[in-house]
Amino acid sequence: PWEGRIAVVVDAAPADDDWTLSLRIPHWARTYEATIGGEPVAERAENGWLRLRRRWRPGATVVLSLPLDPRLTRPDPRIDGVRGCAAIERGPLVYCLEQPDQPAGLRLDDIDLDPDAALIPEHRPELLGRVTVITALALPHAPARDGWWPYRSGGTGPGGAAGGAKAPEPVPVTAIPYYAWANREPGAMRVWIPVRDQPG
Repeated sequence: PWEGRIAVVVDAAPADDDWTLSLRIPHWARTYEATIGGEPVAERAENGWLRLRRRWRPGATVVLSLPLDPRLTRPDPRIDGVRGCAAIERGPLVYCLEQPDQPAGLRLDDIDLDPDAALIPEHRPELLGRVTVITALALPHAPARDGWWPYRSGGTGPGGAAGGAKAPEPVPVTAIPYYAWANREPGAMRVWIPVRDQPG
């Protein structure tokens, strides 16, 4: 899951018969590359499977390369609990924000993701048994004022600046693979993170 490169080596094969090697192309891989002995294959995937039928020889190497670009995944808007949110994913892995990785004083329930900011992967061999983290950009909510009330009139949403107050500056946040959370000190964790879409 860290590199996106899968190599399959044929150890044994019938000398006088064709057979089919089937490679699954996951739904998140919008593109892929496949080679046999370094040469691109002509076949294309159908219904999530790349089927390579040949008279194989021992030692033949098939390499499947899948893209691991980080992405935001949004839920169906009919799911009330996560409407307006997104999850960060990379390849087959779901990511989460965990409190120990965030700037001091930043609360996970007090930010929105910036959907237009780049998602930047970085391999961290010293962290949680060698993981790749993803840095995103978060937009903190405006500080609460005296007489704060959780409901607002007009068009100012939870992340907007009310009463002429300047909105806080964006801050970087770090996402780790979901499977690796809860291995450090206790703290908050989020998979589904509110997204501050710009009107337009």
